[in-house]
Amino acid sequence: MNVQTMNLRFFWPTMGLVFTLAQPLAAQITPNDGDWNKPLVFLKNTPEAEFMVRVGDVDNLNAGWPQKQDPFLGQTTPPHPYPWETAKTDPKGTDRIYVVTSFGEGKPSCGQDGYSRATTKPGNRPTAIYLPLKGVREATAKVVVLQLMIDDFQAPTHCARYIVRLNGKRFFDLERLLNHVDLSGPVSKLVTVRLRDNLLPLLKESRLKLEIDDKETGAGDGYAIDFVKLLVNPKPGYPKVGGNLRGRVLSKTDRQPVPNAKVEVAGFGLTYTDAQGNFAFKNLPAGLNLLEVNAVRFLSKRQGADVLASKTDSQTEVLLDPGQENTVNLGGRDLREGDTLVLPNIQFEQSQDELTKAAEAELERLALAMKARPQMVVELAGHTSDEGPERPNQLLGNDRVRNCQRYLVRRGVEKERLLIIGYGSEKPLVPNTTPENRARNRRVELKILRM
Repeated sequence: MNVQTMNLRFFWPTMGLVFTLAQPLAAQITPNDGDWNKPLVFLKNTPEAEFMVRVGDVDNLNAGWPQKQDPFLGQTTPPHPYPWETAKTDPKGTDRIYVVTSFGEGKPSCGQDGYSRATTKPGNRPTAIYLPLKGVREATAKVVVLQLMIDDFQAPTHCARYIVRLNGKRFFDLERLLNHVDLSGPVSKLVTVRLRDNLLPLLKESRLKLEIDDKETGAGDGYAIDFVKLLVNPKPGYPKVGGNLRGRVLSKTDRQPVPNAKVEVAGFGLTYTDAQGNFAFKNLPAGLNLLEVNAVRFLSKRQGADVLASKTDSQTEVLLDPGQENTVNLGGRDLREGDTLVLPNIQFEQSQDELTKAAEAELERLALAMKARPQMVVELAGHTSDEGPERPNQLLGNDRVRNCQRYLVRRGVEKERLLIIGYGSEKPLVPNTTPENRARNRRVELKILRM
């Protein structure tokens, strides 16, 4: 819709008010996003990335942007009325109010928002968003980033538990972020999530299917999405329009600093607090970032942090509850979320993927640990030595961890809790200079994604 203003009638259910707004629309064309008014844009070799695919027009849910506001700089939009009129040109899944599928099957335990009061099923049932990959599939996707302009997600307030899938596979990092977002208002915010390596093979398919829903809790939580943007192989220095974040980790009981706490923004940075509990990140994506904080003798915590693209560093504070840390003992180590471990007894002969008796015993211990922790999710990475071409090595590494996955599933661990990726010989543990070193490099490495 290439116009400067449009008039819309809005009804705000909680106040019973009907009024007309004239909002300026951003009729912009930019090198990174093309024409903001187009519902589908594919660009090659932008200043940001090798490829960019955007589904959904950049128009703040058809309401337009306030004066001087750029959605890519990380600001939160002002509150907007609802419901709003949708345009026929808006792609499915964008610019519409959706309420989680499970709502309506009983009284919500944590109340409900205006979106769930103002709309009815089946019109507000969550709908998948499809991103076409034509023109992208031929590329080698080394780094992939997904951006979304999200609106009114309030999982903490209304006790929602969102599940996010890409082509049927769990997208845990976006899932975690959405389950810690509280955008009451309603307001919109940009979020940026990097795809982990296990999801990169999806870029070879014809399209990406993004699904966001809560089919279990009955939460009275509604949401909307303005656009979804895919960046394949971002350019060096990405994000070029980012922001810095400074923060402090303190004990919730006495506000004393927590030193040596691990602070991570998944896919974009990891650091540790100093003696005064301070930490800092440089050049994070603008918008809402999810911090994951772990410290000895404290409970782990996830917390959103706003990052603005400005000369002034954004600030945040994290308060940790003292308590026994959530760990699992594997391989003689107490592992926390984010920790990695080479599974010591899972070794392979050259060019072989069969599990030995020692490997099965090692996997049996992992199965018992995971069944005792129903929320635990792990990534299994298969590595090889450097004999032979790289592509067969990568396939061999994948076959090895797939056999591990199959064994664990037979022992009662749900398949979706076991993410697998084959690296081949590209990440050796030690130089491939001796038979002993090559044997060490033929390994399976575990990473704790969720506890």
